[in-house]
Amino acid sequence: MRRGNFIGGLLAACLLAALAPEPAYAQTPVRQPPVRVTPPRVTPPKVILAIRPSQAAMIAQRVFTGAKVLGVKPRGKKYVVTLKVQNEVKQVTVDGETGNAE
Repeated sequence: MRRGNFIGGLLAACLLAALAPEPAYAQTPVRQPPVRVTPPRVTPPKVILAIRPSQAAMIAQRVFTGAKVLGVKPRGKKYVVTLKVQNEVKQVTVDGETGNAE
C-alpha cells in the first residue's frame, strides 16, 4: 500500500507540475539589440574648374615675379596659391573660371 501511495503522490506531483503556469521569466519577450543605422555619407559635388592648379600657379607667379610656389589649394571655385617672395610668404587667390588673380 505504501508503494501505491508513493506512485500516486508522484503522479499527482507530475500532473501539477505539468499544469502549473510558466514562470515569469519565460513569458517575457526576447529583446533584440537595437539595429544601428548609419546615415549615408553625402559628399559635395566636385567643382570642375576651367583652369588647372599648375595654371593657377603660373598666374600667381606673374603677380609676384621671382616668387617660388609653395602650394596650390582649391577653395570652391577658386585656387589659393601660396608663394614665397624673398623672405615673405604671400597668398594669391586665383579665380578657377576666369584665371583672374585677386
